[in-house]
Amino acid sequence: MLNFSDSHLEYPCSTRDTKSNKKQFEVVLIDADDTLWENYFYFEQARNTFLNFMEKQGFDRENVNYYLNHFDTKRLEEIGFGSNGFKKAMEFTLSQFYNESKKEIGTTELKLLEKIKTFIYNQPSIPYPGVKETLEYLKRKYKLILLTKGEEKEQLNKVERSGLSRFFNSSIVLNDKKEEHYRELIVSLKLNPEKTVMVGNSPKSDINPAVKAGMYGILIQRETQWEYEEEELIDSDRIIIIRSFKELKNVL
Repeated sequence: MLNFSDSHLEYPCSTRDTKSNKKQFEVVLIDADDTLWENYFYFEQARNTFLNFMEKQGFDRENVNYYLNHFDTKRLEEIGFGSNGFKKAMEFTLSQFYNESKKEIGTTELKLLEKIKTFIYNQPSIPYPGVKETLEYLKRKYKLILLTKGEEKEQLNKVERSGLSRFFNSSIVLNDKKEEHYRELIVSLKLNPEKTVMVGNSPKSDINPAVKAGMYGILIQRETQWEYEEEELIDSDRIIIIRSFKELKNVL
């Protein structure tokens, strides 16, 4: 069990007193994409496939990427997360450049977008090293709830493909994960926020809003982060940072 008494405590840190201010949690909420398995990598592959195609059509790669990011951010707010939303962002980007250059969108382009969407949807969802063993350990001690965001069918299919559903008491898919969503969960699931901790890789979606809602947060710091999820961690003594999922066995 880890001491939460120091702001943004980073494990391991042997000089800290881990015998005081320990938290006895009852519920552990766990993010899915880029926490339990790789997700960002597949979206980047999909993005590069689209950019490569547009570059071959004579369009500037950086300019196309700028508009793709613009439409991608816009679709997240309007459509949500997932393969369908990313396809919409590509469609908007394609139309932007083709209309300006008087080019016509044909079957080649439409088939490509559908192929990219299918690639994202069918990503393998292979758990990171140590995830299964760590979940087995946590399941013996806590109520585990998988908490992710995106298109419900798509996200639940990922969970099934990963083989991890058996470790969770339930799986919840939200359209987004903001402070108000965590507060709604506290009420609907009758959670005690003082005995609930959120585990994830995103400060913006997993840690900051959960802590603002009164929970605790454990950030798994990844080397790469989706630009949309980048946000500075809030200053709170309810947050600790680890480097991999399997380190949870050392802090919970």
